[in-house]
Amino acid sequence: MATCKKCGASIIWIKTMKGKSMPCDSVLIAYKADRAGKDTIVTPNGETIRCRLTFDGDATGVGYISHWSTCPNAEDFRRAEK
Repeated sequence: MATCKKCGASIIWIKTMKGKSMPCDSVLIAYKADRAGKDTIVTPNGETIRCRLTFDGDATGVGYISHWSTCPNAEDFRRAEK
């Protein structure tokens, strides 16, 4: 487990299906797959899925939320446009 250099939150690194490393919040979250869902989850094997988060036992899987969407300092990591 690692720590975000900007906000100090506990994160994990997941290799995406495209081979890139993505920082994610370290807490597993239950989700229900839903292509029209407003949330996105990253599965432990690196698949990105549109979904809705669920807390009522109606889950189709578990995954992680990208830390870029929750870090209060995410803008500090963005590259400047050329």
